[in-house]
Amino acid sequence: MNATVSKTRTNDSAAPPARAARPRRALLACLCVLLLGCGRAGGDGNSSRSLPSSIAVPTEGVDAVETDNPVARESATDVGESPTDDLVTRLERQLKRGQFEDFIDAALNAAADQPASPALQLFKAEALLAAGRNDEAELAAQLAASLAQDDANPTIASHAMKLWATARFRQNKALDDPLAADLLERLPADDPVGQMLRFWFDTLGQRTVYRVAGSSDAAPVELRPARAAAGTVPEQLNAIEARINGVAVPLAFVDTGTQQTLMTVKAAEATGVVLGPSSTRLVGFAGLNARPGVIETLELGSLVLHDVPVLVGNSPPLVALKGQMALGTELMHHVRFTIDYPARRVFAARAEAPRIAPVQRPAWQIPVWTFSQACLSRGQLPDGTMARVLVDTGDRAGSFVSTRWARRNLPDFQRPPATVVFKFKQRNLKLPEMALGSESLLDWPIVDTIPRVLERLDTVDLLLGHDLLGSYVVTIDLEQRMLQLIKPPAVD
Repeated sequence: MNATVSKTRTNDSAAPPARAARPRRALLACLCVLLLGCGRAGGDGNSSRSLPSSIAVPTEGVDAVETDNPVARESATDVGESPTDDLVTRLERQLKRGQFEDFIDAALNAAADQPASPALQLFKAEALLAAGRNDEAELAAQLAASLAQDDANPTIASHAMKLWATARFRQNKALDDPLAADLLERLPADDPVGQMLRFWFDTLGQRTVYRVAGSSDAAPVELRPARAAAGTVPEQLNAIEARINGVAVPLAFVDTGTQQTLMTVKAAEATGVVLGPSSTRLVGFAGLNARPGVIETLELGSLVLHDVPVLVGNSPPLVALKGQMALGTELMHHVRFTIDYPARRVFAARAEAPRIAPVQRPAWQIPVWTFSQACLSRGQLPDGTMARVLVDTGDRAGSFVSTRWARRNLPDFQRPPATVVFKFKQRNLKLPEMALGSESLLDWPIVDTIPRVLERLDTVDLLLGHDLLGSYVVTIDLEQRMLQLIKPPAVD
């Protein structure tokens, strides 16, 4: 589908003003003590087990909240002018190379060695989110925001508050927090992330976010498929029906290519979704402006969720398909989906519900790292080169590759001509061999490069969609940070 990524820019060429003494200093010291306890190497306790700026929207591409990864760009004016700058550069390099375990360990070590650096605490929060350690990520992000505010760096403070809210959402926690409220108030009034978070803060208050009704032991429920003609995109992507605030939503997509759940404006109006006053720019295969909203009740069959944050905007692919909603990965931290592509069946269960006993047929296990902007897997070429891989259940068109990665790793690649409007075309590219989790891709066809506007975000090297998933039963288990692909007996 489409992907959504956030990026923020700043230009801190002047030295920051001296820090003023604040009554919050004692609390910051306590946070430092708490964070130092989980800040050394080996911090990714599950890195050997497994798991996409916000990449996401349904159907043929990748949409992202337009904010660039600020961590490296906002910590210094000249790269390499201080030990902190060297650490930031090294961390950014590891992340871009797909060295996820190394990045996580290095980020935790760097933040432990320099606990007063807002940039390194921000890296630490990102690393902890990727490792599924959301309670620790919450503390690290709040400390990063506090340090950034004291350093008069609103861009890092804004991004840190976004990571803080993400960590709270993933833990089913309310946003109501006195220190967070103070940090949010100190962000610039026109900061788009601040405006989005203020709306969710004010609207949700003390309410538990993504609250799932019913027992956690309940068996998976089968969702009603959307009415779609054979061979159409909704039918190929196993679109489903849902209900929002009691109103039927006839065409919704389960979309690992989108971070926050996305709705069209018409669908939000029809279902009475409460909207915020400001909008955020999303970029990807198609661009759009989106406003934050809150779904009071989301029904997926008999599975019911309350107080679900969403973004509301008219994604061109979604509108073209007459769809109403794309269910994003933040929702998938609370709901485990299983998509049986050959049988066109979709099941949903609470994320913590018991797993079904493993089948006898071999399963293709693909670990996933749950970064704040996207849930990414990692591919590896025979020479050891890695790739950041987005497995996108909302992409029907085929596999796409980053221009910069293709230029370095695909011998037959020719740089595409610059165009104002992105259009993909068959380029007859092939990926000779890449290990992806427990299996490998061999002679894998590539449709085209990803759009330049998305390439600038530098978040994904390879996007895989229905061409990979279409013959499997796919379980999206972000609780375990794993994608599981099993071939049904009929196609063995």
